[in-house]
Amino acid sequence: LEYYAKAFFKSKTAIIGYGLGPISYIFLISIVSKGKMLPIAIIGGIVTFAIDRGLADIPIELSGMRARSKFYDIFLSLPLSPLSFAIGLSIGMSLSSLPYLLSLIITLTVIKQLDFLKFSMLIMVIISIWTWSSLTGLYMGLKIKEPTTAIRLSTITITALTIIPPVYYPIETLPKSICMPLLLIPTASATYVIRSLYTPLPYRNIAVIILALYLLISLILGVRVMKLKEE
Repeated sequence: LEYYAKAFFKSKTAIIGYGLGPISYIFLISIVSKGKMLPIAIIGGIVTFAIDRGLADIPIELSGMRARSKFYDIFLSLPLSPLSFAIGLSIGMSLSSLPYLLSLIITLTVIKQLDFLKFSMLIMVIISIWTWSSLTGLYMGLKIKEPTTAIRLSTITITALTIIPPVYYPIETLPKSICMPLLLIPTASATYVIRSLYTPLPYRNIAVIILALYLLISLILGVRVMKLKEE
């Protein structure tokens, strides 16, 4: 945690540059919709910041360690359990997202006047999607040997999960026939559940179940990650 905190917060310009992507989407969507879609644009930013580090930086970091075999061997020889390694890496790589996540969570809570129960549910959704992305990213990092491959795959994955599906825009704008299939995408289901906290939505329970299934799958992958030192 100390290592990644120093690495991420050493350069303020790097932190600002990291946040420009999601914030620019929020800004553009709000301007085009004349403020009407600001809440869902904020939700899109929340979901993006929650999963971005897990599915982007973690696989790249792990594959980079594997490429630098000596460093990787020394690192894994430290008196550190696989569980501590996985949790530390996941939280450490997510530190740069925290300022943005907190500001967006507070903004959404104020705009939609979420009470304590709904706020708690919002936090639970964020933790669920973060856990899924972190454990999935850890598993990807174990399987991908080349850092360049990890970079390409991570970029494609993040784009496919946040820009194309209904994350920054409401799912109702799409044909009704594809709404249900799109909820099978974890980011789309997370966005849908968060929206349902302040707007009655018909498929809320289905989205919650889908999100829970993804969390379960990630926990199964996490069991594989726990065997990191044995490989």
